Amino acid sequence: MIDDVLAKIRAKDPFYDDGYVLSSMVSKPLEIAVKTFLWFIDTNAGDYSIFRNLARMERYVIRKLSLILGCKSKRCSGYIVSGGSEANFLSLWLIRNFSRKVKGIRRPEIVISPTTHYSVIKAANALNIKVKYASLNENYKIDVASIPEKISKTQ
Repeated sequence: MIDDVLAKIRAKDPFYDDGYVLSSMVSKPLEIAVKTFLWFIDTNAGDYSIFRNLARMERYVIRKLSLILGCKSKRCSGYIVSGGSEANFLSLWLIRNFSRKVKGIRRPEIVISPTTHYSVIKAANALNIKVKYASLNENYKIDVASIPEKISKTQ
């Protein structure tokens, strides 16, 4: 019964294999990603004390990705998340906390393009980070020269 209902709902949207989805923000997941997701669907990746092996797997993958990206020290770290919006939120959360603790910045700000994904703006709002917009050039790319004037001198 539920399978039939879900199949009917899903059938109303395009499938990647049909060739109609060209510019979506997501893509068809790799088979190994689907299998892994299904194996661990009933776990809580944030509870390292109970799901230790899932945490070990996450650390292993992050270490391998760090090496691929050129980080030779063990000081590189990260999280595996479900998507870009969550990644944007965590990135801003980490840099905000680092800026406060290490740099002493009381009122954090970010300079972004007017075309930045809405999740960055949403996360900045939730984290009390002021958003400033750089200009775009004639090719609708961020005008790097407009960034310095947006940076506050004191925090």
